[in-house]
Amino acid sequence: MPLTRSQSSSIAASTSPSAPEPETELQPQGNNLITGVDTPNIENVSYGFVTAPLDDSLSILDDSAVLHVKDGEALRDATSAAITQVCRESRSQTSALAHRINEDNASLSSKLNESSTAVGSRLDAIPTIAMLAQDSPSPKIAPFTGSSEHGIQFSIWLRRLNDIIRMRPSELSSEQKANFLIGHLDGVAREKMEELDEGARNSFDAVTTHLRNVFESPQQRYFARPKLRTTPLLPSRQ
Repeated sequence: MPLTRSQSSSIAASTSPSAPEPETELQPQGNNLITGVDTPNIENVSYGFVTAPLDDSLSILDDSAVLHVKDGEALRDATSAAITQVCRESRSQTSALAHRINEDNASLSSKLNESSTAVGSRLDAIPTIAMLAQDSPSPKIAPFTGSSEHGIQFSIWLRRLNDIIRMRPSELSSEQKANFLIGHLDGVAREKMEELDEGARNSFDAVTTHLRNVFESPQQRYFARPKLRTTPLLPSRQ
């Protein structure tokens, strides 16, 4: 038996649970993070053009009219078209929202980079005050003269010099150590440095090797023995 429109409406109302009252949704106005200008909110968009086919599908029927299959098919087609349209609009609005967010992020990143660059430029423009740190006083050492009269053996003197170099707060290069050694030479030992070329004088190893060959050679030891034999001993050592 065909149903009338009023009968189908009463049956649907009796079998379906009562729909909850629509909650009042807050519709905050969108605000652009970069420019501060209000932007249209997607939640305020009207979907009347989507639901219009559903409202018009059965509006031509009276309450007492008989509901035929073609009317159900028309309602079905209108519902399917409305759902399809909603999906398309959702995708379109989602894409527009993502594009807007990307633009805002790009603008924000650009402004942050500009701000960081400006801060870096200001920091670079601040004058730098150079502080002169004075080295702590190092132990003193007597200059090495190379004299066999009352001098000390070069190896012993060099060991003491290396101890002083290691006590310095900063490590010295080979050239700096060579200059430090030459600055503590005097007499014959200082004159022996003139026998080296400039490149050798800038090498600590070359300078020490040359001085060892001069002042600790077998010939120097041979001439030092008679001097040691003729040196009078102190009263406490006799």
